[in-house]
Amino acid sequence: MICGSTPALRISARVLREVPQFAAAGGIVAADKEGDDPRARLSGQMLRCACAYDLLTARDNMSSDLAVEMLRTAPGYVYEPRVIDTLERAVRKRSRSA
Repeated sequence: MICGSTPALRISARVLREVPQFAAAGGIVAADKEGDDPRARLSGQMLRCACAYDLLTARDNMSSDLAVEMLRTAPGYVYEPRVIDTLERAVRKRSRSA
């Protein structure tokens, strides 16, 4: 799974927290799997989803539409539907303005 395993999230959160400019992002990453605050967990999931989208489109050279569909349906990618819907709206808006 891209950007999603709990040990990887813990390591990522720890690394981010050590850099002052990214300390807040470290808290968001950690909250994705471990936090009790639903809003913090949602923020973490959004960050993780954006990371996965970036990897699919940049590293794997996948089209935006296919990347969104993969994040929505592929096993191993578990995001709340509203997270994917938000990503899809952002991708479509960016496509229209390009």
